[in-house]
Amino acid sequence: MTTQTEMEQLLENIDRRLARVEQKLPTLATKDDLERFATKDDLERYATKDDVEGAKQLARMLNESTEHKIKLVADGVSDLQGRFGEMSRQLTTVSHQLEKLTDRLEAKGLI
Repeated sequence: MTTQTEMEQLLENIDRRLARVEQKLPTLATKDDLERFATKDDLERYATKDDVEGAKQLARMLNESTEHKIKLVADGVSDLQGRFGEMSRQLTTVSHQLEKLTDRLEAKGLI
């Protein structure tokens, strides 16, 4: 039989593992994401065909996949730029507040 302390330790371990899983989840591709990419079967099927249309279709699929990846990166960069802008504005506000506080403390002879 498990003691209360052992049970608490098991629960803490589960919590830590779950936290690590939760951190990785946003980075995993969804089923919809994967449908845009050529599969191994697609590549083998088109690689063994001698017709130009098959090669063109494969090239289109790979191009669409690349475009999708580029859009994901561009969206991420755009999001980061927005976050950076907001943080920059907040930092400027804090800096001005610190300057005002410093001026007041200097005027009172405290620093």
